[in-house]
Amino acid sequence: MAEEYPQFQLKLPHGGPTARGRLLSEMGTNGSQKMMVLAGSPARPDVVPSFPLRMPSSHRLREKLIAFLRGDTRDRHLARMVGGGSGR
Repeated sequence: MAEEYPQFQLKLPHGGPTARGRLLSEMGTNGSQKMMVLAGSPARPDVVPSFPLRMPSSHRLREKLIAFLRGDTRDRHLARMVGGGSGR
């Protein structure tokens, strides 16, 4: 069966690598479709200074994901969400 939305590629600026992802069928808070960046895609280690202020929930999730990837698995919900364990 064909996927509802095909994968996309985002070329990172300044000759950077290419991230891959796909659109989701659910809508975001601003009315646009949500997207999911696929595992293994490059990401930058820093954020713009306004990100924690303008997008606090996204910033918290980003920080939790970074901590999880560094081996901090205390967040059971997050561990289940990223497939890192049963959360028990």
